[in-house]
Amino acid sequence: MRFSSRPIALTAVAFAASFSVAAAPASAQGNPADTYAFLATVAEKGAECDLLRPWESATVLTEADRFLSNLTPEEQGAATTALDARLADTACDNAAMNEWIEGARPGIEAEWLPPYLALVHAFADLDPPPPIFVEATAELDLDAAVAAIDAQFAALDANGIRAEGGETWDQFLETVRTFAYAMAAAVTSGDNELFTAVEAEALILDSTLITSLWLDDPER
Repeated sequence: MRFSSRPIALTAVAFAASFSVAAAPASAQGNPADTYAFLATVAEKGAECDLLRPWESATVLTEADRFLSNLTPEEQGAATTALDARLADTACDNAAMNEWIEGARPGIEAEWLPPYLALVHAFADLDPPPPIFVEATAELDLDAAVAAIDAQFAALDANGIRAEGGETWDQFLETVRTFAYAMAAAVTSGDNELFTAVEAEALILDSTLITSLWLDDPER
């Protein structure tokens, strides 16, 4: 199951953990189509095979889509073709996929997930938040969500894990809050110097989806 089909421009997620092709196995590095196909396959097969939790799968796929959006149209076409082929050829016991998941899982939680949690935290504090956020979180208890996000960042801090760039988690939340203001402005008033309205809407929807899936995880 694909959670998102909205590639997000990398320039619009400067706050997020940097995507690196080093996250893909050596066999896929250097070939953009193969890199995207591998990561998107991991996201989709990982969910299908119960190797990834739903929020992990959604997070990996969103990161893969960020990478895809920075490719040329020709590379994007090759990437989607490569994805179809890899999906057809990848079984649940695929060694490369299972090894990648095992090695990447801590980074998914500590590096890729936090920007999306922090965005929801920031939008929950906006007065008023953009309508698209209100609609996307209509079934969420936002006070409980904010408390859970705070607890997650406190747990990371207690384990000696800092945010991207070495910021404390409080500093990271403030950094993301600045981006949230710009996203809200783009959604309500049109494109600005940081985000287009389309980019902002996509980020809000992806963040609320990932956060909702994370909140629903009984093992988080």
